[in-house]
Amino acid sequence: MFQDLTIEDRIDLCNRCQNILGQSFPNSEYTLTKENLDKGIEFYKNLIDSFNGEVFRCEEGIIFFKKNMLENPRNKQAEFLRIVKGPHFPKGNCLFIHFMAAHIGPHNAKELESFFFDDQRVEYIMAARRGAIFLETKETLRARAQRIQNSEKFISSLAL
Repeated sequence: MFQDLTIEDRIDLCNRCQNILGQSFPNSEYTLTKENLDKGIEFYKNLIDSFNGEVFRCEEGIIFFKKNMLENPRNKQAEFLRIVKGPHFPKGNCLFIHFMAAHIGPHNAKELESFFFDDQRVEYIMAARRGAIFLETKETLRARAQRIQNSEKFISSLAL
């Protein structure tokens, strides 16, 4: 669990996110710049202080996530609020992506695919960006990945 890490390790993970974002996505709303310094610092401070999930790490990739039981996929707004505020449930059927910083390429695409698809209990993947909630079944995402036939493009499409 992220909260089990020392404060120094949590800060280090956030610094690694900044390095990845600065190199790969310099215009991201999560990249600390002169224009969004206050908002960005507040985001990372909240993440360090209160995120109650887990962290997946791979080469040039960090994903803050938690799992929970999705009860009503038709009401994704209520489910989103419940999952965001609720605890991490490792045996959950929904993989919720809280935050992701990744430079996706051949060097880490297989690890990322494994992260998204290997847990047989997970049926849904949920994320939010700029006020929009994304909820898809794992099978829908797997089918999209097969259509794209390019791991880098597919995983990039998930980096909401």
